[in-house]
Amino acid sequence: MKKLLSLTAMFFMAVAVATAQPPAEPPAGPDPGGPDPLNPLAIPVDGGVSLLLAAGASFGARKLKGFGAKQKD
Repeated sequence: MKKLLSLTAMFFMAVAVATAQPPAEPPAGPDPGGPDPLNPLAIPVDGGVSLLLAAGASFGARKLKGFGAKQKD
C-alpha cells in the first residue's frame, strides 16, 4: 500500500512540475506588453500550493483523529 501511495504521489508531483513550466517563446521573440519572465512574482505556484494545502489538511485530520483516540483511553 505504501508503494502505491508513493508512486501516486511522485506521479502527481511530476505532473505538477511539468505543467508549471512556462510555454515556449514565440518565434518572433517575447511579447513586449507581456509579463517580465525574470520577475520572481510571475512564477506559477497554484498547483503546488493546492497540493501542500491538501497534504496539510489530511495530515492535520489524521493527527486530530489519533489525538481523540488517545484521549478515550
